[in-house]
Amino acid sequence: MRSLLVLLVLLSSFCGFAEESKEKDRLAVMDVQDKDSLFNQKTRGNITDYIFGKLAGTKLYWMIPKSDRDTALEQTIEKTRQDSRKECVDEKCQLSLVAELQANFLINTEIKKLFESTCLISIKKFDVEKRAGTDAFESKFNCTEKGAYEALDSLNLGGKRENAAFITGKMGKLEEEWNPDMAGSGEQAVIYFESDPQGATVSIDENVVGKTPDFKSKMLASGKHQIKMEKEGFYIETKILDLKKGTSVKFKLFPAITINSDPTGAVVRIDGKMVCQSTPCDKVIEEGECEITVQKELYLTKKQIVSVQRGNNIQIDLEPNFGRLEIESPYDGVDVVLDGKNIGKTPIQEMQITPGAHIVEPQGECFNTVQEQFVVEKSKTYTVKLAVQQKEAAIQIVAKDEKGNDIEASVFVDGKEIGMAPGMFKVPLCSKEVVITSNTGKYKEILSLEEKQIFQLNAKIDSDSEMSIIPAGWFWMGCSIGAYGCNYDESPRHKVQLDEFKIDKKEVTIGEYEKCVDAGKCESSGKRCTYNLNDTDFPVYCVNWYQAKAYCEWQGKRLPTDAEWEKAARGGTNTIYYCGNDSSCLDEIAWYKNNSGDSIHPVGKKSPNAYGLYDMLGNVWEWVNDWYSDSYYGGSPDKNPQGPDGGDSRILRGGGASGWLSDPDYLSSSYKCKNYPKDGWEHDGFRCAKSTK
Repeated sequence: MRSLLVLLVLLSSFCGFAEESKEKDRLAVMDVQDKDSLFNQKTRGNITDYIFGKLAGTKLYWMIPKSDRDTALEQTIEKTRQDSRKECVDEKCQLSLVAELQANFLINTEIKKLFESTCLISIKKFDVEKRAGTDAFESKFNCTEKGAYEALDSLNLGGKRENAAFITGKMGKLEEEWNPDMAGSGEQAVIYFESDPQGATVSIDENVVGKTPDFKSKMLASGKHQIKMEKEGFYIETKILDLKKGTSVKFKLFPAITINSDPTGAVVRIDGKMVCQSTPCDKVIEEGECEITVQKELYLTKKQIVSVQRGNNIQIDLEPNFGRLEIESPYDGVDVVLDGKNIGKTPIQEMQITPGAHIVEPQGECFNTVQEQFVVEKSKTYTVKLAVQQKEAAIQIVAKDEKGNDIEASVFVDGKEIGMAPGMFKVPLCSKEVVITSNTGKYKEILSLEEKQIFQLNAKIDSDSEMSIIPAGWFWMGCSIGAYGCNYDESPRHKVQLDEFKIDKKEVTIGEYEKCVDAGKCESSGKRCTYNLNDTDFPVYCVNWYQAKAYCEWQGKRLPTDAEWEKAARGGTNTIYYCGNDSSCLDEIAWYKNNSGDSIHPVGKKSPNAYGLYDMLGNVWEWVNDWYSDSYYGGSPDKNPQGPDGGDSRILRGGGASGWLSDPDYLSSSYKCKNYPKDGWEHDGFRCAKSTK
């Protein structure tokens, strides 16, 4: 597709493109040519429009109307069309174009990639009368659209060209101005090239020829040539040399200057342009005097004139501009908002803060809060004592034994004893857990309270100390918040309502299972086992679903449903693991791939979850009662689901301590595995549950 031509009247602010005269020149500007297809057509057009906008402001050249431009373009392409050529890029077409427009000069802009993350934008002026190039300007950039604009800004488009060499990308100088007519035309000779360090891109007479050390020599005509070597992170070296047969050209490249500050992490501007977002940083900066500005929050901005010279780093020391703030409250862990921004929880000590007036207030649904205004002075410490009052709710507690008789029991809220049940107790709104204990047992419940409301709790204290009571209520079942890559059988995430039930605190052990075998009620396990463990405190393994079911029934219990198991495992959480979303927390609660030594371990040695349950994740996989179906969640009941009516596999939960099934990905609270109910592998165990009604 024919690339569009933007025909502009170039302005004398384009450095070196115009001599002062009474009559203005007419110029035609070609659309940007993108040699390596770095940008799409729209972006190339935007860059050309940007050049047009910067040049139009000087009003020193005649601008050709767009209507004339379009007409001339169509006529020129038609007159010079050859074969399938669709672009006006050769000399014949361009001369015809400027003739149609009666233009004096033609401007060609080219973008090309030099090496990784470094591109070049060059603007060349073509004299129609002389049929020769007269000027060339170029600047390197980072191959982004923004970088292209910055590169154009770095070119001196605002004044007359002085009798000095062009500075390539503000990084390399010539002792004299290079003109292509200066190129040597003598006897052909082999010239050798070397750079220190190696890996520099070599250009001869503005043409890239190779990269050291692979590029070692080239046959050139004797005489003057412009040699340029450049390497990312180093100053460009450009020289005009008189080359003869056998000449060796070796350039030493100087590394970028390190700009550092004390403290680090400052923003640096040179002559108003940002060059460093966070010190320390290495930058190639034009040599000479410049104004450097260094800024960092909580420090005074520093401006000074520095002399930039390759090989000499820049160090700027900043003066502190802060006081210190300490915030206390009657309760630890209160969220604090300072000037509209959350800064953490109390207590807050030795926080650096800008001098002046500030507003602080505690925040959160657990407290009644009041704002406080204060003024901090530079170099001084100010202490704020927040006036915080906890919001309150009430709990009405009745304790009963397993036969339904009223009993007295001690009441603990978040570990603190508050009285004896039965009774009503005023408690903080954000209390997390209530525990009711008697001489026969203990009852625990996770709290969810409402301000100024009474929470009714009937605590049934069971003498069975080896099981935990899981309270009635709903929970979110399936793929956890924050999880990624959940399996189809974990979706969709959905609400499930369950009646109260009890579940074993620990996995059934080898010793416990052997008692069932001795009683003639259970079959021996171990047909597919390799552990060869005899410790009775280890979880029983190699049991199939039928054997697990038989043991639970012998105990007057049953296998938990899939929904019961997941609610119990979550312990009131919605995270991937009941210890959080980061798998690093598994070390504290589970035996798994990273800490098990590829073996199961005695039960109850890791930390329990909020319901007092051990090893719900890791150690052995646990059979549940449900048949397996990967689509069951799509239409399962929202209350007390029992699983599909049939199938060929039963569900296992929780992940294991050995083999590929012990990876953290398999230990989430929602992950499930399946196996034929008649098969019991070395990682298959179980625990029992029972209803409380």
